[in-house]
Amino acid sequence: SYFISKGMLPDKKESLRYLNLACDNDHPGACYYTALLYRNGDEDIQMESDFSKFKKLMLQGAELEDCDCLHFLADAYYNGDEWVDEPDIVQVKTYE
Repeated sequence: SYFISKGMLPDKKESLRYLNLACDNDHPGACYYTALLYRNGDEDIQMESDFSKFKKLMLQGAELEDCDCLHFLADAYYNGDEWVDEPDIVQVKTYE
């Protein structure tokens, strides 16, 4: 992994590039972890948080049936978080 490596410094920019490529190829787990990076940002690589990319990737991961994305989305909906609404839930057919 480029974020966690033995014997060498992590290359977070390169890791993010590979994570985005994995998301572009519908890798469910990559969608979850990349969404969290976009939600929080990362000072080490001067990455600002990007809420629209966070939401897009979290919903993409949920549509791909990633259990972490589904749990995150269900928890957000249950708690009334502003970023998720009923059309998002309907979009994820797994809930039916």
